[in-house]
Amino acid sequence: MSNFGTHLFIGLVVTITLILLFLPSYIFNLEILKLDNLISILIPSFVFSNIPDVDNKNAKISRYLIMFFIISLILFFINSIALWQRIAISIFSGLLVLYYLLFAEDSYDHRKFPHTFTFGLITSIFISIIFGSMIVLLIALVCFSSHILLDNHLFEAIDKDKKLWARLLKR
Repeated sequence: MSNFGTHLFIGLVVTITLILLFLPSYIFNLEILKLDNLISILIPSFVFSNIPDVDNKNAKISRYLIMFFIISLILFFINSIALWQRIAISIFSGLLVLYYLLFAEDSYDHRKFPHTFTFGLITSIFISIIFGSMIVLLIALVCFSSHILLDNHLFEAIDKDKKLWARLLKR
């Protein structure tokens, strides 16, 4: 099982690889990759390479959650980004903090909803809408998936997704 640093390193390697793959589109001005704001590419890489552990009280990503929430509130009052983006960032970080406060555990059994591809897809779509970029969606999904693969929980995650969707579709 990998630790925070390993997940972060692999997430950055994946991000750099994706940037290099999409670099020709930037050079030919196809707007697939926007390198104007490197932060909008690095934040999803950092967050999504570790976000499945948000339900573990001992995980570093959990300790950074409160800081992330405070930064999102500060961003809310800075007019450099659109109001809807400030609201979305605040809601996103607030929901993560709420999930942490309600469901985080100290045990190995912490692998619940955040270790499902459904969680990864929902949060990746949300963050890509905030940043307005399909490359952010791709980076978030690949970094999230790399976390699941590094933890050797691919089949467990797929099984959790099957059970979740079976319950949801029964209603």
